[in-house]
Amino acid sequence: MVSTANAHPDELEQNQRISKAQAMEEARNLLWSSDHGVLCTLSKKAGGWPFGSIVPYAVDAAGRPAILIANIAEHHKNIDADPRVSLFVHQGEQEAKAQGEDIQAFGRVTVMAKARRTTQEELEDVRPRYLFRVPKAGGYSRAHSFEFFSLEIERVRYIGGFGKIFWLDAEGFAASSDTDPLAPSAQGAIEHMNEDHRDALADMVKGFHGKQVEPAHVEMTGLDCRGLWVKLQDGERLRIDFPRPATEDDLRPLVIETVQAARARS
Repeated sequence: MVSTANAHPDELEQNQRISKAQAMEEARNLLWSSDHGVLCTLSKKAGGWPFGSIVPYAVDAAGRPAILIANIAEHHKNIDADPRVSLFVHQGEQEAKAQGEDIQAFGRVTVMAKARRTTQEELEDVRPRYLFRVPKAGGYSRAHSFEFFSLEIERVRYIGGFGKIFWLDAEGFAASSDTDPLAPSAQGAIEHMNEDHRDALADMVKGFHGKQVEPAHVEMTGLDCRGLWVKLQDGERLRIDFPRPATEDDLRPLVIETVQAARARS
């Protein structure tokens, strides 16, 4: 838990424009909606000085960021020496420049975590999510040895603009069926897609993963508010993220939008 005993009065929940629950959801959505951030590790070579660099990442089923790092990278050496890291993600750099606005008026989140090697079991979830966001990562191993690291969240700092300033608990930040509005109806939606819309599933596989498959050879196997899972005839599992979180009310138009985006890419 993050103590608020010494919090500045301006940061107390009762003095914010939104509740802590709303801040938690906004921060979670911001982390999920981006595919890269600034990873800061403690430099082994420079005696513990903070060392920052851009990294792509994906968010796993538990809400943890996962990163892929080459064994020769500074971050890899630093994490081996000290697992404490921060991942900073900012929402509005391009929007601020385009609109001529203050970049600090846009949301940002800092995830403070301890990095650990992703387990073999977790890789079944992490690798497809990462490859959806970073398709070129499938060929990284041809150049160097790479490893996945999962960031076990310790605390989260979220600033969404004026009146949206919070320290957030790691426990409340975790993703689960309790934070997924589609959980109660997911199975019905999966069955409907498999019965009536396998052509759309095949189009998404082609558009987002570059794989030509027959509709009969692709099956939807999972669904959450952030995307869906499909399985091909050869057993390969693929992840397809939605462009934004879904609710029960807008799931259908969001799936249609995702299919249309896939067909446009094809």
